[in-house]
Amino acid sequence: FFSCAGAGAALADAVVVPGVVHSLTTPRVLTMTFEEGCSVTDIDALRKMNISPSLVTKLLCETFCSQIFLGNFVHCDPHPGNVLIRQHPNCAAGTPQLVLLDHGIQ
Repeated sequence: FFSCAGAGAALADAVVVPGVVHSLTTPRVLTMTFEEGCSVTDIDALRKMNISPSLVTKLLCETFCSQIFLGNFVHCDPHPGNVLIRQHPNCAAGTPQLVLLDHGIQ
């Protein structure tokens, strides 16, 4: 969905969904690649990265609205442990990048 060819292409660079490690995944266990980030609710960590909580809120809203209204699905387990924020590696300082963990649960 968040690929360059998917319905969420406008957010492809701003949202990361870890890749599935197929050799370690079973019908009952989803194993994904490790991604760095802090919890979306960790305001102190966001401030240390010079990331504005309002930019994070905007990105979260755009991401979930895009999933619902363009993709007709949504991440079904979006608690703070599954929604991480980090400094976008290819953008100016203070630009957030969203990491959605356990996105395979629908």
